[in-house]
Amino acid sequence: MAFNGYTHEQFVDLFHAIASDVDNRVVILTGSGGAFMESIGPEGFDFFTPRGYDKIYREGKKVLMNILDIEVPLIAAVNGPVRLHSEYILLCDIVLATPSTVFQDKPHFEFGIVPGDGVHLLWQEVIGTIRGPLVSQHHEHSKCIPKVRGNEAGLATRCTYFCNRLFTAFRASTGN
Repeated sequence: MAFNGYTHEQFVDLFHAIASDVDNRVVILTGSGGAFMESIGPEGFDFFTPRGYDKIYREGKKVLMNILDIEVPLIAAVNGPVRLHSEYILLCDIVLATPSTVFQDKPHFEFGIVPGDGVHLLWQEVIGTIRGPLVSQHHEHSKCIPKVRGNEAGLATRCTYFCNRLFTAFRASTGN
């Protein structure tokens, strides 16, 4: 999936609909292909006007609030690189990741904007206030946090191989 301004807007409604569905028993958040979320395009974003930036900022906050409103177990079955919106993963109850998974928040610095959508706070919450700012240094220099180091830091509940990720997520959701 190529993430852009249109999908940024659609994610607000998507996670609201998921949170509002009382028939949900578990939600499994995963990507398609070889990556969870890897690329972003500028289409649909307006970074250069106050109104445009305010829209992006409000959408970013609303997505996080809508994810937090999901009242059933939320499992991330991470199938590869998470190069943007890694905060979606950090808000999950269970994180299953492939050994090749890397976490990064590249686009903010590539587009020349300050991360204000929660990613800067959530990383500190997950790996601590001492090491959290180091993630920002990784962001600034477009470096990745390798999965192995991420797993040791508590970012993943379990490291699993790609072919088993959804099966493992299903078993975790059913308690089997």
